[in-house]
Amino acid sequence: MSNVTLTNAQSISGWLAATVPNVYPMGAAIFWNSSGNVIAGNTFYDQGSSLALYGGTNNTIWGNTFLNASVATGDLSSIFQQPWNVTGIFEAESGDLIYNNYVATSITAYAPDENIFFGFPQLNLESWNLPMVEPRHFGTEFNGYWLSGTIVPSRWQGGNYWADYVAGTTSLPYDEYGYIQSGGDYFPLPIVAHTVVFELSGQGFATVWSVTLNGVTQTSYVPFLVFYETPGTYTYAATLVHGHGTITPASGTIEVVHSKLLIVLHHT
Repeated sequence: MSNVTLTNAQSISGWLAATVPNVYPMGAAIFWNSSGNVIAGNTFYDQGSSLALYGGTNNTIWGNTFLNASVATGDLSSIFQQPWNVTGIFEAESGDLIYNNYVATSITAYAPDENIFFGFPQLNLESWNLPMVEPRHFGTEFNGYWLSGTIVPSRWQGGNYWADYVAGTTSLPYDEYGYIQSGGDYFPLPIVAHTVVFELSGQGFATVWSVTLNGVTQTSYVPFLVFYETPGTYTYAATLVHGHGTITPASGTIEVVHSKLLIVLHHT
């Protein structure tokens, strides 16, 4: 089944029994060979693995809270995964968008570069953040569900809140210290971001132009393009999509340090 919406469940949990056949991945909620789903606004109490996905693509995981559950008492031999090794998001597929989640489990996320079911190498590459930082009031719709805002106080939305991420110390992209084996979160919450404005001076009639900044391309019919970036140094490239003439400088390096940066380009 695909195109399912799982939203606003207040307590998804459950220990994983060792008597279950050894089939991965396992979780309190499992999406198996399922695509186009929205998993939003739920609270998971982690008792082994909370959310597991395998074999699908184009799933959106947004606005969920992943917390450690209380540890079981007595004989733990029947528990598939011990409670001190709990995983919030278990990703074993590619093409999902995962952002604006609050993840505070012992292991926040696990995304190995292998096919968990068959065991052969496989690049599992997810988007753990939006393509670029956006103001918190921006939003988009998936499966009829409007996604907007941030799960922790922040003017900006981009990636996820990770309980073990330390701003300025933890390397980016955040990859749960190697458990996310390819890629990771480039914009962990909360975000400090600045506005970057490109202005095209002397834009001719019917001119269409584009700018690629930090791997994101925007196209415009008007003289302005607006990006939102975290502090840092980035390269850009400007291209004339439709019209005559040239754009100068066609490329360059910018340093984002202030609340607003204006870069003036010229159409000649």
